[in-house]
Amino acid sequence: MDEGRIVTTPYGKTDIDVVLRDKTFIEVGGPAKAQNLAKFGQQLQRVAWAANNVGGRAMFMYDSGTPQSAIDLAIKWFGAGGARPIP
Repeated sequence: MDEGRIVTTPYGKTDIDVVLRDKTFIEVGGPAKAQNLAKFGQQLQRVAWAANNVGGRAMFMYDSGTPQSAIDLAIKWFGAGGARPIP
């Protein structure tokens, strides 16, 4: 597991929260992600690109209380199963 990996994408630089050995790129967040959905969407776009670029997948792990709008945006970028609550 790698934490805090910085990547450069065609859409800008970003910090990937967690990268697993199986090339799963994880964005972690909670309710604050919905405060600026445009900014969150840009972050998701970058994470999705970085994961796809190495043949991996992207996922959003969210805390309780995260608004559905943020979860839906993650599903839009990462696909079905791309957003899961933090256990």
